[in-house]
Amino acid sequence: MTERIILFPEKVRKNEFSAPRMEFDILKKTIIPFTGSTILFGTSESGIQVAIKISAKKGGADREWKGLNMAYHAGVSVPEPFALAKTNSEAPVLISEKIEGQHLHNETDAKLRFKLGKIMRDMHDQVKIVGEEWHSSGKPNFTYYDQFIIRWLHSTSKELGQGSKTQALLNKFASAISSYCETVIPIFSHNDLHEGQVFLRSNGGLTLLDFENWKEETQLNEIAFYLFHLIRVDKVGGNFDKFLNGYLKSAHLTETEKSIMAFYLLFISARAIEYFQNTKSRYLEKAVDTHNKILKYTDEERLWKDY
Repeated sequence: MTERIILFPEKVRKNEFSAPRMEFDILKKTIIPFTGSTILFGTSESGIQVAIKISAKKGGADREWKGLNMAYHAGVSVPEPFALAKTNSEAPVLISEKIEGQHLHNETDAKLRFKLGKIMRDMHDQVKIVGEEWHSSGKPNFTYYDQFIIRWLHSTSKELGQGSKTQALLNKFASAISSYCETVIPIFSHNDLHEGQVFLRSNGGLTLLDFENWKEETQLNEIAFYLFHLIRVDKVGGNFDKFLNGYLKSAHLTETEKSIMAFYLLFISARAIEYFQNTKSRYLEKAVDTHNKILKYTDEERLWKDY
């Protein structure tokens, strides 16, 4: 028997979703790993196929609605946002276009990573931001990063605590990123780019998913997130090289940019350990394993030797 859900649209960008009360037939339900958010796939009363996201993150639906609209209006290949709505229990949900295709992580063609790099560069160039969030974040003067690094000194995690290799490397690269953040022009960042959030459509195009974590960030942070996830799943290979070629065009990472990337890799990974440790998550072991891969990758100077 098909499940049915009743939603109450509050913000609408497609007229078919402007009714004060709408019913949807739900055909499939998916729980997103790590985040715990729920995606419902179904059809509207008028037969439009939709994806309904119930975010596990407070404010996640509103945040994604804003980010998805910004990207969509700038011409980025993302699901069309239809409406921001609420359930009977007042839970906010995002209603968007259902994307047909395959996750990029199921594809082996390295050329698709070149295409992804180009799409990300175009997104960074085309989506306009104010910059207010970035300038109030504490990142331009490094206080944002300092609060984590200092807190980790007292961590019970051997990977993060005082005397750890993580602390030594973060301090080693701190000067480079501090100077970078003082003057960098922030961009609209997906802020958690991995191949599970990219769909290959039947026409060969790539579509980006999941914008609830978008931020005003830096280009190198975005690139580092993608590399972090490639290292996590042991798929760096030629994939990152192709992605960089698509993103940088004819340019190359400078030695300083590689140091900044190394800082971001370590910082992203360390934050994951802290989060999963604090939430007593079953993913903590995986986060520690990934962090050790990041440390090895940095120790072997792969960023400097390969790119």
